[in-house]
This record gives sequence, C-alpha cells and structure tokens, in this order.
Amino acid sequence: MALSQDMLATHQAQLVPEPLKCFLNKFYDEAPMCHSLNRSELLTAYSCNCNDSWVSGVQQRFEAPGSKQGSYYVSFRPANYVISAGANVYMTLQAFFNSAYSSPVNTTNPNGWPLPSPVLWLMVYHPDLSFEEAYTKGYGEVNLFNANGVTTINIGLNYFKPANGTAYYDYGKLSNILH
Repeated sequence: MALSQDMLATHQAQLVPEPLKCFLNKFYDEAPMCHSLNRSELLTAYSCNCNDSWVSGVQQRFEAPGSKQGSYYVSFRPANYVISAGANVYMTLQAFFNSAYSSPVNTTNPNGWPLPSPVLWLMVYHPDLSFEEAYTKGYGEVNLFNANGVTTINIGLNYFKPANGTAYYDYGKLSNILH
C-alpha cells in the first residue's frame, strides 16, 4: 500500500516521513511488536505494533529523468505476519502530512466533480512488487481520498499468474471505501 501526492498538484497534502504508524487490532502505542508474537498470540492480542512494515522516509517517483512531474509517496510493505493474520483481525495505518489550507480549495477533477482538499492518492498493490513497478504496470488499484478523514477499506483479492510474467494480486475495485 502506498499513499502518494502529485509533485505539481497544489490541492494535495504534503507527506511527512515521520511518524508512520501501524497496529493490528486496537491503536495502542505501548503494544508489543507484532513480529515478537507467535501465530496464536497474534490472533488473540489486544493490539500489536507493525510499524516496522513501513518503508523509511518519503520516496520520489519521476515520470521521466529530469522531469518535474511525478509523485512523492510513503509505502507500507507488510511483513508476512501482518498479511491475513486471521478472521476479524484489522489493521490501522496512520501517516501524517502538512497542509497550508485554512479552508477547502474549490478544485475539480477532470470530470468536473469537486475534490476535497487536501487529498492524497491511495494505491493498494501486491507486497512483492515495488510501488514503481505496480504503478507503471497498472498492478494496483488507485483511489483519491480526503486526507483529513478516516478511510476504511475492504479488499477483495484476485490472484493472477501470467504465463510469462510476475504473479500479482489484483485488488479490482476497493470495495466499501468509507471516508
């Protein structure tokens, strides 16, 4: 999963590298690290900390060498113990941003619909792929969302293994995106 901002967009939040947070189940800063728990403990824990699954810092992706177009992004690369920990186990991710807006900017997307401000892009993709690879090859679902809110996502996975390519999960439409 990655949160990204367009380098040239004026209506988007500006991601900051710290703190990036991840918890399974309840958000609790004093929770033990998830990797220190066995499978049984992981499924029954009140909370555990998976902050070590964030890639450190804000990364850059340029459209072409020397180009000013591209994205800044933070990416979450979940460790194996985080993926499908069990039924009714949920994950909370938290990232922070700076924004110079005192009120929403009246901005529209190409279809003429108003955009909330500040906004970020959310991309969900297979953890074996890098953000660059998933983005450039279209191996992930990308959605624009209001960065000032809580967003809940339910993911329906479809696994694809092309005959002459890299296997990946296609997330189709991210269902039930609630802002």
